[in-house]
Amino acid sequence: GARKPGLRVFGIKIQGQLVADKMDLSGNPEGGWLVPFVKEYKDIEVTDGKLLVEPFAENDKDQHPTVEAYEVIQQ
Repeated sequence: GARKPGLRVFGIKIQGQLVADKMDLSGNPEGGWLVPFVKEYKDIEVTDGKLLVEPFAENDKDQHPTVEAYEVIQQ
């Protein structure tokens, strides 16, 4: 059931800044179930040596969204 579009919608904050909302990987025309989704965010400042990435649910059904991999490149 989670493979259908609209059922696993979530957002992401990086360093407290909203960078994505209403992401729907199953409904993504370039991807889908078990297809890697790559998104690049630039100009995120880390001042304390810790990168804080916070996925969050857009509804009560999705309580634990996760991001499986990150690549961080210093500018």
